[in-house]
Amino acid sequence: MKERPITSADKSAAASLRPRQTARPALTLLLALTSLVTAVGIASPATANSADCPSGKFCIWTNSTYNGSFAYFAKGSANLANPIGGYVFNNKVTSIWNRTGSAWCLYDGANYKTLLLRQSAGGYRANLAIERIDNKTSSLKSC
Repeated sequence: MKERPITSADKSAAASLRPRQTARPALTLLLALTSLVTAVGIASPATANSADCPSGKFCIWTNSTYNGSFAYFAKGSANLANPIGGYVFNNKVTSIWNRTGSAWCLYDGANYKTLLLRQSAGGYRANLAIERIDNKTSSLKSC
């Protein structure tokens, strides 16, 4: 069988296929990067709940009923304006759970300025708004 010569129509058709072929690896790379970012752990705030609070820690959440952004402490923080895991909790605490063996205190103002609440060992508060102290905590520690 004899090969036919390549025409300009063949070249044009071949050229129109090239962008599609290069777009496919780019799309594959984009999807791979998206799944990698998800797997590495930019956690959705809505996924936090009371089960996330480890034994022996003092835990805080930015929303009521243990939802929203979440952090836990062994020693406390003199200034919640300093980012924790890339998030600033200053004046955003609404739920707490004390899973330690000692009382913990929440303060309005950095460096333990004004006492807002003393939470007994093992105690929790699902909504600090009830006591009108939600979104006021700037520092916390065992007390």
